[in-house]
Amino acid sequence: MGSGMSPVLLALGSNLGPRLQNLRRGLQALVADGRVTLESASSLYASDPVDAAGGEFLNAVVRLRTPLSPREVLARTRFIEVLLGRRGSRHDARPLDLDLLYHGDVRCQDPVLTLPHPRLRERPFVRLPLWEVCGDLPDPETGGRIRDWVEGLVARDRLALRRVQGPDWVSYPDDASVAYDSAEPMAGSEECCR
Repeated sequence: MGSGMSPVLLALGSNLGPRLQNLRRGLQALVADGRVTLESASSLYASDPVDAAGGEFLNAVVRLRTPLSPREVLARTRFIEVLLGRRGSRHDARPLDLDLLYHGDVRCQDPVLTLPHPRLRERPFVRLPLWEVCGDLPDPETGGRIRDWVEGLVARDRLALRRVQGPDWVSYPDDASVAYDSAEPMAGSEECCR
C-alpha cells in the first residue's frame, strides 16, 4: 500500500430486512470508489440486540486500508447507513449499522467522533470478530497490540455468540433461502459456537 494508507477496523451489523445482503451491500458501497480497500473480514456472528430494538443481529468486523481521514470514513459510513434505509434513533432496529472502531493510531474524543470506539471493549459481538482480523495492529490506548487485550476474552465471547459463516460471507453467493438471511431468528447452525 502507498504512503498515507491507514489501517481501519470497522464493525458491521444488521437486524432488519435481508441482513446478510445488507452487510454485503454496505461493504460494497464502502469500497466502490477504490479509496477504501478490504484487507480481511471476520466470520459472521449472530447475537441478541444490545440497546436496540428488533431481532437477532448479524455482526462482523472488517479490516480496511484507506487514505481517508477518520472523519471522512465516518461521513461515508453514515451516508451508507442512510442509503441502505437506516432511520430513527440508535436504539431502533436497523438494516445496517457501521461503527468505526480504530483508524490507525488515532485517538480522539469529541461530540462527533471518539476513537478508539468507546464501547468496543464491552461488546462480545465486536470483540470476537475483531480478534479474528486485528492481526498485530497497535492499540493506541494501551501502546500494546489490540490482540493483547482482546485475546483473554475470546473463550467467553464464543459462549455469547453463534458463528454463522466463515469470512467467505463477503463473497458467498446470495441465497434467499438461507436461514440466517431470513426475518426469523436462527434456530441453530452446524458451526454453532455454543
